[in-house]
Amino acid sequence: MSWRTLLVLVLLVLALAWFATRTARESDAALAEAEIVLFPGVEEALVTGVRLENVARDLHLSFERDERGAWRLTDPVVSRAEPGVVELVVRVALRARGAAVPREVSAAPQKLGLEPPRFVLDLESEREPGARPRTRRRVEVGAAEVDGLRVFARVDGRIALVSRELETVLDRELHEFRASSISDVDPRRVLEVRRRGSAPTSGIGPTVDLGFDAVLEAGAWRATAPLQGLLDPAAMALYVQSFVVYRYEREFDEGARTLAVLGLDPPELSLTFGTTDTEVVELLVGRPGADRSAGWLGTRRGSGVVWTIPAADVEFLCTPLADLLDHRLLRVRRGSIARLEIEAPDGSVRLERDARGWSCLRAPAGSREFGAPVPAEAGAVEDVLGALERYELAAFLPGVPFDPGPEPVRWRVEGSEGGTGGAFGAAYVDATGAADVLFQRAGETVAAHGDPAILAVLRRDPELFLSLSFLETNEADLGAIELRAAGGERRYERNAKGVWTRPGGAVEARELRSVLEALLFLRAAAPVPRLERAPLVRPIEVALFGLPPELGGSGGLRARFQVGLAEREAGARAEIEYEGRRGVARDARLHARLEDLLSGG
Repeated sequence: MSWRTLLVLVLLVLALAWFATRTARESDAALAEAEIVLFPGVEEALVTGVRLENVARDLHLSFERDERGAWRLTDPVVSRAEPGVVELVVRVALRARGAAVPREVSAAPQKLGLEPPRFVLDLESEREPGARPRTRRRVEVGAAEVDGLRVFARVDGRIALVSRELETVLDRELHEFRASSISDVDPRRVLEVRRRGSAPTSGIGPTVDLGFDAVLEAGAWRATAPLQGLLDPAAMALYVQSFVVYRYEREFDEGARTLAVLGLDPPELSLTFGTTDTEVVELLVGRPGADRSAGWLGTRRGSGVVWTIPAADVEFLCTPLADLLDHRLLRVRRGSIARLEIEAPDGSVRLERDARGWSCLRAPAGSREFGAPVPAEAGAVEDVLGALERYELAAFLPGVPFDPGPEPVRWRVEGSEGGTGGAFGAAYVDATGAADVLFQRAGETVAAHGDPAILAVLRRDPELFLSLSFLETNEADLGAIELRAAGGERRYERNAKGVWTRPGGAVEARELRSVLEALLFLRAAAPVPRLERAPLVRPIEVALFGLPPELGGSGGLRARFQVGLAEREAGARAEIEYEGRRGVARDARLHARLEDLLSGG
C-alpha cells in the first residue's frame, strides 16, 4: 500500500469520526430540547386509582376513588383519605414535564437515584367515565440534580428532569394521607340530628339528659323532641358543621383495645347526623375507666380509629338545647310578607298587601268578622314588622308552661316564604328581678320571656295603621270649591279655560293658589286616634264639586271635609277630618289660610 493510499484512509476515518460525533451531539441536543410529559393524555377527573411507593420510608400506599368521587386509602389500612392531599398528588403529577437528559447521563441510572428509585407513582385512569379496561402508567422518581431545583424521573425508559414539586408532594408520612376529619359529608346535606346521653364537662357530678331530636324542614331547623321549637339557623349551621366534619389532632387507639374499655361502648354521649342519602354519621364520646375520670375520647361508629377530644369541644358538643332555640321572632324576608294580623283584647287588625299597597281591616273585640278594607299607611305597617324583626327573646324556659294571662296578644305573619307567629301572655319576673312578658311561638311547646315593650307596638290603636292620604282629587275633574264657616262662606269656580275664579268673574282668583294643592291632595302629617281627639274649634267645611254639565261633567258633590283647630297642651294645631278619620294637617297654617280666604284676604 502506498503512502498516498494510507493517507486517504486516515483522512476518511477522521472524517467519519467527526461526522459521528457531530451527529451524536445534535441528537443529544434535540433530545434535551424535547419535552417529556409524565402522564400524557390523562385527565384529572378520569383518574380512579393512585399507587405510591416511598422506598426510603418503606411505605406502600394505594388509593381508590369511589362512586361519589371521594378518595379512600385501601392499603396499608382501609380508611378515608385526605382529599386535598391525594388530589394535589394527582394534579402535580399530571402537570409534571421536563427536558430529557443526554444519553451519556441517562446511561448511568444508578447515579440518578433511579436504581432503585426513591419514589414510584402509578396512576390508573379511564378513557371516559365508567369505561373499562382502565389504563395504568408508571413514573419513577430519583435523586435531585446538583442545583437542587429538579429531580430525575423515568417514564417508559426515558429520563427527564422535572420540577422538584413532584418530590415534595410524594414525600409524606402515612398520617398525612389519612383524613383527620370524621367524614366528608357536606353539612348542607344533613337534614336530621339526634343527640343521646349526657356528658358533664366539669368534673364528676350529677348528669343532665342532653338528648334531643331535630329535623330540617323547608329550610328551617326545628326541634321535635323532647320539646318542639324553632332552632336558630346560624347556631345549628355551626353545630352541624363543627361535628359532621370534625377534625381530630391525635389518634389514641386503632383497634388495640375494645370500645368498651375506652368508655365508648356504651358511650356517654352520641350524636347522629342523617343525610339526604343513605349515609349516617354517628359520633361517640366517652371517657375510659370505671370512674370516668380520664380525658375525653371519641370515634365515629364503624371507623376503628379512636382519637382524643379536647374538653372545650365536648362542652360545645353538649350545648343545651335551650341555647340552640331561635331567639329571633321574625326571619322571613320583608318583601315576601303579604299579611300581618294582630289580635288584642280590644280588637283585631288585619293588614294585607297587594299590588296597590297595604290595606287595613278591623274586627271588634271577641269577633273574627272583619270590616271592609281601607288603605293603610305603609310606614306604620313597616314599623311593626321592623319591631318584630329586631326583637329577641331573653331566654327560653323548658318545663315552664306558657300562661296566656288575662290579656294575651297574638300575632301572625304570612307570605310567600311561609308563616310564623306567636302569643305574648302573662307577666314574668326572671331571676334578676326584671319584669318581662311570657311568649310562645305558634306550634311550639316551649315558653320564653322577653321585653314587654313590644306590647305597646302590637296593641297600638288600629287607626294608627290607616293611610295618611285622606283624599286625592284630579283638578281637571272639579268645577267648584266651597268654603263654609260660622263667619261666612266663599265659592270658587273653574271656567272652561281651567282657571279658578270667583262666581261670575273672569279674573283668576290667585289667593286660592296657597291652599289648592293641600285641598286636592288631602294628606295628614300624623293620625289622630279617636280616643285622643279634641273638639275642632272654628271648623271650616270644604266641599269639592264636579264639573257642571255645560263643561261635560255631571256636577254634584265630590267630597266634603273639615279643617279646624284642636287644643293641645303645646297649643292649638290645625287638624283635618274626613269620613270619620282625623289627622294633623301637614300645613300648620292651613286653617289660618282658609280663614283668610273667607275673610276676603
